[in-house]
Amino acid sequence: MADLGAESQEGRAPIIAVSITHAGFVCPRKQIPHGIPTNFGLLQAAEKALFLSKEEEEEVSKNEYERRNKSLFGEVHYKAFYDDFTIHHEQEWAAFFQHPMNWIYLHGACWVLMKLADIYYCRPALEECGEVVDKLSETAELLKQHITATDYLKDHIHMYEKLKYQVNIFQCVWLKKETVDVPALRDICAYEVKYLYSSSLDSSEQPNLHVTWLGLTFPPHHTPTVEEIYALPEECMLKLAAIIESEMPPDGHYVYGKEVQLLVCGNCNKQETALGEFKLCQRCNKVAYCGRKCQKTSWKGHKKVCGKTG
Repeated sequence: MADLGAESQEGRAPIIAVSITHAGFVCPRKQIPHGIPTNFGLLQAAEKALFLSKEEEEEVSKNEYERRNKSLFGEVHYKAFYDDFTIHHEQEWAAFFQHPMNWIYLHGACWVLMKLADIYYCRPALEECGEVVDKLSETAELLKQHITATDYLKDHIHMYEKLKYQVNIFQCVWLKKETVDVPALRDICAYEVKYLYSSSLDSSEQPNLHVTWLGLTFPPHHTPTVEEIYALPEECMLKLAAIIESEMPPDGHYVYGKEVQLLVCGNCNKQETALGEFKLCQRCNKVAYCGRKCQKTSWKGHKKVCGKTG
């Protein structure tokens, strides 16, 4: 199957929903206003894939392999948007996202990139993951500019802080760097004490929070403050970096198995470029094909074993 981003160069990716932008309404089957990226529909499709409806999840579960469900299934859409955003129409997207009124689409783009980076990391495709995270970090900073430059709600500030926290986790914890990023580690701990730390629980009951790994002793029922975190000496952050390093697997990353592995066509041995690109035989849900032509070619031999167990 062709690259959705490149394929849409001959025309626009279809608009699948009504969106309100700085240039006006963007609607299905209507002329797209000037100033809207050529393939704005790719972002719509990618965001939709992040949040499948219950009916859509059931349909995916029925017709695809059990691992191809929920947001993983949308990788083909995430990648199509990412390629269009960074390669095919980079300047168009940059101009569109510079407008403050479009900040909500910038926020959606950030979460699409986050999910794509997560899939790449788990596969693992660490080089590709690092490239996506770098673009995510750049995009999140633009989102911060829009949010802080206007009178947005406190919840909107939290949106950015949550994104930045995830970016820092990628860069400081999952993707190894040659040098320790002390400010980013501080930001991780500060976010955790601000939003995730519970004063009603003992530190040992909050093992997934990096701030508890610092081994600091706080008074009972006391929630550490952001100010206390930023006042800690650099040695504390270097100690945390060493603990994180020791907790990582020997090969430096976690692998989540077959649910994020790409399929290979049962006829021509071509590998899909993203989850959801190839379809599985609807009868046995075991053999994948890159297209109808390969499925028909393979059927004569496949039908002898299709649906059999053992």
